[in-house]
Amino acid sequence: MAIETVHYGALKTSVGRVWVASSAKGVVRVALAARSEASLVEELERFVPEGARLLRSQAQPRVAAALRELAEYFGGRRRRFTLALDLGVMPDFSRRVLEETATIPWGRVTTYGDIAQQAGRPRAARAVGGALGSNPVALFIPCHRVVAAGGGLGGFSAGPEGLALKRRLLALEGTVL
Repeated sequence: MAIETVHYGALKTSVGRVWVASSAKGVVRVALAARSEASLVEELERFVPEGARLLRSQAQPRVAAALRELAEYFGGRRRRFTLALDLGVMPDFSRRVLEETATIPWGRVTTYGDIAQQAGRPRAARAVGGALGSNPVALFIPCHRVVAAGGGLGGFSAGPEGLALKRRLLALEGTVL
């Protein structure tokens, strides 16, 4: 089933504005780091099939539910997201990486190497980083909980303040590196 309409909305949080976009199947995009609406729309236009409509609608049920869950997360009242995700067509390895990453509990971290092992490619820690760098639904799939084997933060591709944002998200969950 092709995406026909994507609704989107924003939430002001302790880490800046968070944009959420959803298709009829589920959340398709979470954009962190106070991106502008124009940059989100530009990105979505590249992501969704030609002819799909993009509508700002915070009241659309899937967008409203996603924004509510994010508000609860940032308010310390939610530790696990429950909404359906629409990951579209992703390479098998990337999908496995995201599936494994989705199982990391709130307040915990794991390493890129551990995720590579769980995804069936134990020597592919760098490829795990690449797959997580293209995670379209950050927070819902908690890529910020994956760190370097030596105890460092590793990477986080949420804009120019990526590592500072990763550190803030981990601190929100009670994890300090």
